[in-house]
Amino acid sequence: MDSSKTANDFIELLFNADETICICPQPNHYGFLHPVESCGGQSGEFFVINPTKGGRSDSSVTAFRNILVEIDDMTLRDQVNHLKAIGMPFSTMVYSGGKSFHYIISLEESLSNKEIYKFLAQWIYNIIGSIDPDKYVDEQNKNPARLSRFPNVIREKTGRIQKLIYVRDRIKTDALLSWLKLYPHCKPSDQKPTTQKRHGSAGRGQMAKVVDWYVHTYLGSGYQDKETNFFQCPLCAEEGRDTSKDNLAITGDDRYFHCFASDDHNMHLAKKLHALKREHASSKTKLETHG
Repeated sequence: MDSSKTANDFIELLFNADETICICPQPNHYGFLHPVESCGGQSGEFFVINPTKGGRSDSSVTAFRNILVEIDDMTLRDQVNHLKAIGMPFSTMVYSGGKSFHYIISLEESLSNKEIYKFLAQWIYNIIGSIDPDKYVDEQNKNPARLSRFPNVIREKTGRIQKLIYVRDRIKTDALLSWLKLYPHCKPSDQKPTTQKRHGSAGRGQMAKVVDWYVHTYLGSGYQDKETNFFQCPLCAEEGRDTSKDNLAITGDDRYFHCFASDDHNMHLAKKLHALKREHASSKTKLETHG
């Protein structure tokens, strides 16, 4: 436990200064919105774990950054030991004032949409459950507008302090991905992490062919019998990132793709893949001409 950290440190880690936090006196309350930069002194028993522009709905969430993990049906000591055993990275830890600890994984780079967020959250929950299937993980925590316990206030029902235990750092996306990939058997098979614009069937089909070319011809690799496969991101490689981590997820027969290392890459990946294929075709033509 780090006794030097305060509730303000907690909020400043989870939220940016220009964002808005929703604080709720009770779980059935819609909540009050507060600018994070002037949040000092404002508290309730609960808060929405991600920044929001209009209350407690997923549609109001403005950044998909923070993932809540809460385990029930075991002692507090066992909860701590359970997550230590799997090596789960986390940014903050708060005692609920009741039967559980609330852990939040706060990412350095926000995810691009709710689908990606839920995909990662489900993978995390699958890992926790795979170690001991009899332990209960609250699946509703996949909701990005989920409530968590606000630190260092009194929980009305128990009279106990919702004590702040740890405030660490935000987690690098590639660090989280590296941990997740230690448990490939826990990867969700029915979620599609996507960020591309939805094209018509013809346009999507052409994009899928370009993605297949990249995997088979450019990388000399192939798909495994999984819904989602991971490969080297060409933009990560271009920037000299650690490409051994295979940051590019490609999902389903439609070949939707997403780079987990940099959200900015997802705006430019389609263009990059097309450019690589054109360059490859041009080089091949020159070799045939001068061969």
